[in-house]
Amino acid sequence: MMSSEKFERYGNKEEALVSERYNRLFPRPGHEKQPKWIAEMAVVNPRALGKRKNYTHKMAIETSPNTRKWLKPFEIKPHK
Repeated sequence: MMSSEKFERYGNKEEALVSERYNRLFPRPGHEKQPKWIAEMAVVNPRALGKRKNYTHKMAIETSPNTRKWLKPFEIKPHK
């Protein structure tokens, strides 16, 4: 049996609460058409994301097996 895959996302309190309530990833209010950045567990430094008020909550995302493979063609990495 294949195990689930785990990712994380940082967001604000409102985004975290709505995502938890509906058990799915919801965008930050006012940013509905922007990409939703997720990452491997323990890879992102939340202090390096930008305005601290926008990244107060860490959301753990558990997905079905092979989700990482399915997401690969959609991957966008921010420019440094």
